[in-house]
Amino acid sequence: MSLIEPSASRGQHARYSPSKVSWIRYDEEQCNESYHSDNRATIGTYIHLWAGIQIQLRQKCSSLRDISKSVRTLIFLQNFSERYGLSDTGKMLINEMGFVPQEVFSTVKAYVNDCISFMMEPEKELIFSENCFGTCDAFYYDKKEHTLRIFDLKTGKGKPKIEQLYIYAAIWCLSENVNPIDISMDLRIYQNDEVAFAVPEDGEIEAIMEQIKFVDNIATNLQKGGIV
Repeated sequence: MSLIEPSASRGQHARYSPSKVSWIRYDEEQCNESYHSDNRATIGTYIHLWAGIQIQLRQKCSSLRDISKSVRTLIFLQNFSERYGLSDTGKMLINEMGFVPQEVFSTVKAYVNDCISFMMEPEKELIFSENCFGTCDAFYYDKKEHTLRIFDLKTGKGKPKIEQLYIYAAIWCLSENVNPIDISMDLRIYQNDEVAFAVPEDGEIEAIMEQIKFVDNIATNLQKGGIV
């Protein structure tokens, strides 16, 4: 018999959790912003899922209204059951779609269309070891042009860290035993209706590759009970 009683909230994440203390000082405006921010993060997950499907199907986008409508449909389908209908979460997220800025959809349009033009693969897993791996939003390596393309879609307001793209590139070079000096790289972040092109400095990718091998070696030794 289990000593832990089952609960409807077990495994769920509270909007106002004891593990996050900042909310105890929120005023009404901060509560509103926090509510919309949390919902935008969830909607961003659905937008990424929808964009990946479009890229996989090679279906370019033309209308921003159609993108918004399609994401709403995806949210509906993911939160609907024949027995219970549309869940409260689904209703909330569909309503929250009205607060998503237009520039998000125009960013998604540019991202999806560019990815399709370059024949990119969505949600590509890049793996060096059990300690170092990740999934990039879109990936393609052009063997003829020797060009590595990694694109990242951001739907939030936070400033992205360009190093994330460098780490993806370093992981791929290690996994494929490719010297980054021998290839060109097209690394991009799509956010706020803009495209930021990441240009690593000379030796920067190589340095990250060495750091990956360094930390991976330490982790491997520790997992085996060895001495660092």
